[in-house]
Amino acid sequence: MSRMASHLSRHLVESKTSELKIVPVSWNVDIAKGPHMQLELKMCQLKDLTWDFQWGEGRTTGTSHSSPTPVSIVDQPARCLKVDVSLNELQSLHHKELLPFSRLYALDASLNRITTFKGVEALPNLVTLNLSHNNIKVVDGLEHSQHLQELHLEMNAITDISRMPILYNLTILRLNSNQLTCLEGIQSLSRLKELHVQKNHLTDLFPLVSSLGLVVLHAADNHLQSLSDTVDVLRGLKRLHELYLTGNPLQKENRYHAALTTSTSVVMLDGHNVSSGAAKPTVAQVIQPLLLPSGDRPQALTDLKSAARKIFYEQIERQKMRMDENVHYLQQKIHDVQEEFRQYEAKTLADLDSCLRYMDHLSLDDMSGATQNMLRDMMARPGPAPWTEPPKVEQDKAASRHSTREGTKPKSQYKGVTEPEEVLKAAAELLSKSRQEEDRDSLNSDLLS
Repeated sequence: MSRMASHLSRHLVESKTSELKIVPVSWNVDIAKGPHMQLELKMCQLKDLTWDFQWGEGRTTGTSHSSPTPVSIVDQPARCLKVDVSLNELQSLHHKELLPFSRLYALDASLNRITTFKGVEALPNLVTLNLSHNNIKVVDGLEHSQHLQELHLEMNAITDISRMPILYNLTILRLNSNQLTCLEGIQSLSRLKELHVQKNHLTDLFPLVSSLGLVVLHAADNHLQSLSDTVDVLRGLKRLHELYLTGNPLQKENRYHAALTTSTSVVMLDGHNVSSGAAKPTVAQVIQPLLLPSGDRPQALTDLKSAARKIFYEQIERQKMRMDENVHYLQQKIHDVQEEFRQYEAKTLADLDSCLRYMDHLSLDDMSGATQNMLRDMMARPGPAPWTEPPKVEQDKAASRHSTREGTKPKSQYKGVTEPEEVLKAAAELLSKSRQEEDRDSLNSDLLS
């Protein structure tokens, strides 16, 4: 896809707009006030969001389903509930450019180069924010996102969440595959239900003691050492049902499974169903109720289907994690290739500038017969091109003076010149040679500059 223009046109925006037919219930949107729209600008090679038109005031009065006039997102940006600008080259989000989307509920800006949360404050109604696969290091600047329920920050370079603001409505937080060593700051999220912090550098889970509503915790592949300290933290989380701790040093302890299943409320540990003190049932034991005419068959069927759903969803989750890792790797490769091209482009343009300045000093004889093919051949030959070598002014001056002296009569040849006409002729010859020498020195100086 060719690179998009630096300013996004009205035609482009309208062509990337579609009706949002399914609106999540958690958004609490009045469906009767539709139609509601979504703007998809993913994979457009955008470096920034700059519009070359004026957005409407967002007024929706006077518009109804019976109106024959199609709704334009440009005239009524308040109808846009979801924006997707993923897979671009954005380095930041600007307040001014996001301001038209004051009623936005979901923003996906994943797979970019964003480093801060600046600009998000223009979207106070956000419910879902996806900034995964970016270059964010610190979580800061979300004070105005009080309606946020789901926050995706996986695959960044986050080292600190201590400045996490109080987000009373946040229930899902994804921080996996970052560089966290501590969860200090998580206390600000009192209603957190699902936390993903796998693949970090965590050494303990102490800040989670106040996360009493936590239901799902993914903390695999960290540096958790102490099983007893971990159990002490998790013991107080009475709603915790799913726990993932594989890939931590504490998993090697003999009491690992028993301690976590008997001392906590966990019913699924590392992807496996567990029950206090009971051995894991075999497939035959689970299937058996289905084969016998028993009054418990409906319950057994319900349990079996529930277990099947869990297993399949776990497979989807594992595959999603692998996909995220692969996407992150490919994104980094794409960025490397783009950076390599930018460096090549800058060097080539600098060479072009040097070449053009070099040509300014060519004589007519030097320029005669020059063609594009000759220039291509010259650039393709190994070794530096003439315009890439800095002029050797001192050597050029010496050579110029030597050449001048060779073309000038020795002073001894002017001895005995006494007639007025001969004296004038000799003086004119010396003056002419002197001017030629000055012209050469001036030319070399221009080449150097």
